[in-house]
Parts: sequence; structure tokens; C-alpha cells
Amino acid sequence: MNFNKSYIYLLILLALGTSCDKKRDRFFDDNPTERLNTSVNHAYEVLKSQPNGWIMQYYPSKDLEYGGYNLFANFKTTETVTLQSDYNPSFNSNRFSGWVPTNFGTFTSTYKVYPGAGPILTYDTFNELIHYFGIPGYYNNQGAVDSGTKGDFEFLVLKATPDSVILQGRKTLNRIVMLPIKSDPAALIKKIQQNAVKFDSFYEYAIEVGGKSYEAYIYSELNRAFVFDDPEDENIYSYVYTENGLEFYKEFSIKGVKVKKMTYISPTAAYPDGYFENPEKTVKYVPVG
Repeated sequence: MNFNKSYIYLLILLALGTSCDKKRDRFFDDNPTERLNTSVNHAYEVLKSQPNGWIMQYYPSKDLEYGGYNLFANFKTTETVTLQSDYNPSFNSNRFSGWVPTNFGTFTSTYKVYPGAGPILTYDTFNELIHYFGIPGYYNNQGAVDSGTKGDFEFLVLKATPDSVILQGRKTLNRIVMLPIKSDPAALIKKIQQNAVKFDSFYEYAIEVGGKSYEAYIYSELNRAFVFDDPEDENIYSYVYTENGLEFYKEFSIKGVKVKKMTYISPTAAYPDGYFENPEKTVKYVPVG
């Protein structure tokens, strides 16, 4: 009797095991290579899907000390991409002598998406705008002499939808957001470029928060990142310009107040150069010189 029960239990266990194996087999029906190739093709289709192109909020260096830059990318075909930006690649330390770049170019090169740990987007031939951040500083007077600003030109595609493409730099691991341009691209790009010219000309800012004013020191000659002379605050506050103000790389707590986006407020008698302000109107980022 006991033998029969044991035999029945064994048959049940074998049946359950076979059932689980079948479920696992069904779950992994797709070949991993086929799934990866499908995701690569999907990334291509999404990149090409926006006739007005994308705003790529690009941050070189894993420490974010060089700030953020807008690249306006239009993936024309499965091979060519056209880039514009809100900075001039000939931009250098002359900014502190009063020189501000105003000639923004358009540069075409090739790109591809290839399979790796996932879909990998690479700008695989030289493009003066994005590769500018990866060349040694010896050639452009930016960053370290041997490594420049340590920027990426290859990115893991974490997400690709018509609403946004989320990338991760392969060297820096920085999160790079690409958003579709919904309005007139020429007007939008010109507006952001004008903002960059205007605010990159300042090299002194102040932060007003909690009834106090603090000096905010521009971290590098490339601007778009600041620090405080405060041993209790070691953040590098890195941001990009937007059409109406600026947006930080991540949500920061500035002297106890959380901030992610700021809107530019036009000049007043008290603020002759205007200022940036968070939606709650509790923090001001003020150009002073």
C-alpha cells in the first residue's frame, strides 16, 4: 500500500515537472538573438519616426562638472543623422575675455544601432558636435589635456517610444533623455540657442533661497554647472537650457528646497538681468556679472 502511494506521488511530481518545463519552453520560445534584433529594429524605427527630430539633453563626464547641452538630432535615414546644438564647438576659454560664440552650425554624419547588452546607439563617424566632448582637451582647451570632458558618443538604449528615448552613456552611465520636437524645429532651436548665448555670457550667479543670498560659482569654463563655497554642500548643480528656462540633471535640494526646473523671469528694477525661478517661487538663480 505504501509502495503504491509512493509510486503515485512520484508520478504526480514528474507530471508537475514536465508541466513546468513546458511552461518554461513556451516562455523562451523566442530566440534571444531574434529578440535583440527586434529591439534594434524598433530603436531604428522610433529614432526615424520624428520628422522634426529630437532634443537630446546631453551631459558629458560622469561627475557632471561640465553641465548639460542640447543636441538637436534628426535621424534622416537608417544611416545619416543631422545634429545642431546650443553651443558652438569652437567655444573656448575666451568666454572669460568677453567673447561669446554665436555661429551655430549643422553637422551631418552617420550613426547606427547595433546589438550589445541591448540596442546600442553609436555616432560611428566623426561629428563635430558630439565628438567635441570626447576629444582630448589639448585640441579644444576643454577639460583634461589627455581626455577632454570625457563625453559619450555610444549609448545603451534603455527605452524607445515615440514620446521619449532614454539612453545611458556607455562610459559615464549618465542618463540621457531625448524628447521629440513637436513645434517648429527652427524656431525652437533658435530660441534655445539665444538663451545659451545670453546666459553663457555670465560667469557669476547668486542663489536666493530662505531669505538669504549665496554666491554660486560656475564650475568650469563650459558653464551650465555651479557649486557653493560650502563644505556642507558638495553638489555640482548641472543643468541644460530649455525654451523657457533651465532644467537640472536631477532633482536637487538647494539649501533644503527641492528643485528640478526653473523658468526665466524678465528683468525688473531689482533684477536688471532677470533671473530663474522654481515653480514654487522659493529659489532664484540670478545672473550678476
